[in-house]
Amino acid sequence: IPVNETILYSIICWCIFYSQRECFRQFSAEVVLATHQICKSFIHAFTFCLFMYMYASLLTSVGHLIYFQFIDHGYVLEKLTDMLETVKESPLPGMDSYVEQYQLAIDTYALLNPVDITLQLVSQNMFYGLLMALPTALIAKRKRKTNNE
Repeated sequence: IPVNETILYSIICWCIFYSQRECFRQFSAEVVLATHQICKSFIHAFTFCLFMYMYASLLTSVGHLIYFQFIDHGYVLEKLTDMLETVKESPLPGMDSYVEQYQLAIDTYALLNPVDITLQLVSQNMFYGLLMALPTALIAKRKRKTNNE
């Protein structure tokens, strides 16, 4: 995934999280039992965040499919090939094995159709969402009330 798409995906997910944070906390306050407040609150927060990232990756996949199906027409592949040619022209020692690996990756990418690329990006975004759901759930979980409050 290019860096710009990853940044855009992260911004969309954090905006959804921020807009739904109070709604989740109110829901969590009604559902969570007082005796198991920390554990259940984290589990609910993690589930909420996981689904949020999953739905965000599905929404992003619609944009990916539209882009690769109707807009791209080989532009990304052409730019990757141009980058490879630039690396081949540079006189850096020891780059031959990296160039061969990169050429193999480009050849594999050229065989994929837009649906295959989109499905690969969806699975990658869902994996990133799983990783990002852990710290997000830790931030969103309800804190245990102390006797002073």
